[in-house]
Amino acid sequence: MLDFTGKLVGDKVLLSWLVLNEQNLSTYEVQRSTDGANFYAIGERDARGGLNDLYNYDFIDYQLPEGKSVIYYRLRMIGTNGQDRLGSLIQVNLDALRGLEMVLYPNPIQMGDDFSLSFQAFGGLAGIKIADMMGNTKVEQIISTKDGQNQLNFSSKGLASGMYIVQLKMGNQQVSRKLIVM
Repeated sequence: MLDFTGKLVGDKVLLSWLVLNEQNLSTYEVQRSTDGANFYAIGERDARGGLNDLYNYDFIDYQLPEGKSVIYYRLRMIGTNGQDRLGSLIQVNLDALRGLEMVLYPNPIQMGDDFSLSFQAFGGLAGIKIADMMGNTKVEQIISTKDGQNQLNFSSKGLASGMYIVQLKMGNQQVSRKLIVM
């Protein structure tokens, strides 16, 4: 095998592999794992069986597991004699599938009251910024998130009555919500 790649295309993963010699090869079994250790078959492609010929194969994984930020793939190559061997492991990052969502509660709030910001994360660092409508930053901090639901509590002390923009940024994703302080 010369090359084995996978990439996220929309809400599917496109796997491609390039081979040169398929003599005595019968089938490619595509295997997937969510932990990099336990694999199971998700499909097959018949080998064309040529010697010294270059062949390109594609396989689309339509049934991506939910709630995972990375999935792993490998190929099991099955010979015409029934013997098999495993190809190299690749990983595909699914973070782009997760739309970053954030909820502010309660909203609106009274001056001096607390509010919470909750969001789903995939672990790592996130930036939080609260700015007034003139763009002046009132609060800015970097936090460490856990995989799954995260909730942060904030005080509105120091925020005058008015409208604010609360911004959450993780990786290349960003979401903003309006906060009203009365």
